[in-house]
Amino acid sequence: MFELPKINKSGLSTRGPTPKSNSQNIQDNFLTQEGKKLDFEEHPYLLEIYDNEARYVVLASSRQVGKSTFLALKIM
Repeated sequence: MFELPKINKSGLSTRGPTPKSNSQNIQDNFLTQEGKKLDFEEHPYLLEIYDNEARYVVLASSRQVGKSTFLALKIM
Protein backbone atom coordinates (compact mmCIF):
# COMPACT_ATOMS: atom_id res chain seq x y z
CA MET A 1 0.00 0.00 0.00
CA PHE A 2 1.29 3.45 -0.86
CA GLU A 3 1.95 5.84 2.00
CA LEU A 4 2.39 9.57 1.55
CA PRO A 5 5.62 10.98 2.98
CA LYS A 6 5.29 13.05 6.14
CA ILE A 7 6.32 16.70 5.92
CA ASN A 8 8.27 18.21 8.81
CA LYS A 9 8.34 21.92 9.80
CA SER A 10 11.18 22.74 7.41
CA GLY A 11 9.11 21.49 4.47
CA LEU A 12 11.24 18.41 3.87
CA SER A 13 9.66 15.02 3.65
CA THR A 14 10.59 12.49 6.29
CA ARG A 15 10.09 8.81 6.08
CA GLY A 16 10.20 6.38 8.94
CA PRO A 17 13.00 3.87 9.30
CA THR A 18 13.29 1.30 6.55
CA PRO A 19 11.62 -1.89 7.74
CA LYS A 20 13.97 -4.82 8.25
CA SER A 21 13.61 -7.98 6.22
CA ASN A 22 12.56 -11.21 7.91
CA SER A 23 16.07 -12.61 7.57
CA GLN A 24 17.58 -9.50 9.20
CA ASN A 25 15.11 -9.72 12.12
CA ILE A 26 16.03 -13.38 12.59
CA GLN A 27 19.74 -12.58 12.58
CA ASP A 28 19.21 -9.83 15.16
CA ASN A 29 16.90 -11.73 17.52
CA PHE A 30 17.71 -15.45 17.48
CA LEU A 31 20.70 -17.57 18.49
CA THR A 32 21.83 -21.03 17.49
CA GLN A 33 21.91 -23.95 19.94
CA GLU A 34 25.54 -23.05 20.63
CA GLY A 35 24.55 -19.48 21.58
CA LYS A 36 25.93 -17.85 18.42
CA LYS A 37 24.04 -15.40 16.20
CA LEU A 38 22.27 -16.95 13.25
CA ASP A 39 23.75 -15.95 9.93
CA PHE A 40 23.20 -16.90 6.33
CA GLU A 41 26.79 -16.69 5.08
CA GLU A 42 27.16 -20.45 4.71
CA HIS A 43 23.61 -20.88 3.38
CA PRO A 44 22.78 -17.86 1.17
CA TYR A 45 19.93 -19.78 -0.51
CA LEU A 46 17.98 -19.48 2.77
CA LEU A 47 17.66 -15.69 2.41
CA GLU A 48 15.09 -16.01 -0.36
CA ILE A 49 13.11 -18.55 1.68
CA TYR A 50 13.11 -16.49 4.90
CA ASP A 51 12.28 -13.21 3.12
CA ASN A 52 9.38 -14.74 1.20
CA GLU A 53 6.09 -13.15 2.33
CA ALA A 54 3.83 -15.75 0.69
CA ARG A 55 1.18 -17.39 2.83
CA TYR A 56 2.06 -20.87 1.58
CA VAL A 57 5.56 -22.11 0.74
CA VAL A 58 6.46 -25.40 -0.93
CA LEU A 59 10.08 -26.47 -0.58
CA ALA A 60 11.54 -29.26 -2.69
CA SER A 61 14.88 -29.83 -1.00
CA SER A 62 17.33 -32.42 0.14
CA ARG A 63 17.84 -33.57 3.72
CA GLN A 64 19.30 -31.38 6.44
CA VAL A 65 19.05 -27.97 4.78
CA GLY A 66 17.25 -26.16 7.62
CA LYS A 67 13.56 -26.83 6.96
CA SER A 68 12.74 -27.51 10.62
CA THR A 69 14.63 -24.41 11.76
CA PHE A 70 12.81 -22.38 9.11
CA LEU A 71 9.42 -23.61 10.33
CA ALA A 72 10.24 -22.94 14.00
CA LEU A 73 11.45 -19.40 13.28
CA LYS A 74 8.55 -18.64 10.93
CA ILE A 75 6.07 -19.66 13.63
CA MET A 76 7.79 -17.42 16.19
